[in-house]
Amino acid sequence: MANQAELQYAMMLMDAKHHLQGLLNSYPEERAALLAEKQELIAQLLQIRQNHDGGLQPLIITPLAKKIEILNVRVARLDNEHERNETDHVDVINAMRSEPVLVARTAHEADILINLRETHRWRGRVHILAGSPREIELVLLGAHIPYIVVE
Repeated sequence: MANQAELQYAMMLMDAKHHLQGLLNSYPEERAALLAEKQELIAQLLQIRQNHDGGLQPLIITPLAKKIEILNVRVARLDNEHERNETDHVDVINAMRSEPVLVARTAHEADILINLRETHRWRGRVHILAGSPREIELVLLGAHIPYIVVE
């Protein structure tokens, strides 16, 4: 049976997996929002150029151009952060793969472990914390993954 430190580590890995997956899932929407905002500013910039000849253009265009540049930087930072998150996610999956025992506290976590077994050839067993939903056991039984209920 795993000791308390091993269980804590297994739960920490699962928490890290959840956190990174959330960040990876939110990336497309965040990036799309920044690009949509940039497109709006570019449209405003083009409209101003069409409607104004001369004098006031630089006073109006310069702040818009700066906002566009700031959005470009934000998109680049988001892209870099996404790459780091992808790398960290792979590291967490590799750490999970190397553990002989992982913890499932929810049916969703049981599904993650089933995917880990099917996709990444993890061959460990699962500890289910006492008092967790019975659904976890049913999911693991259906996938033929060994488990133990622990206090």
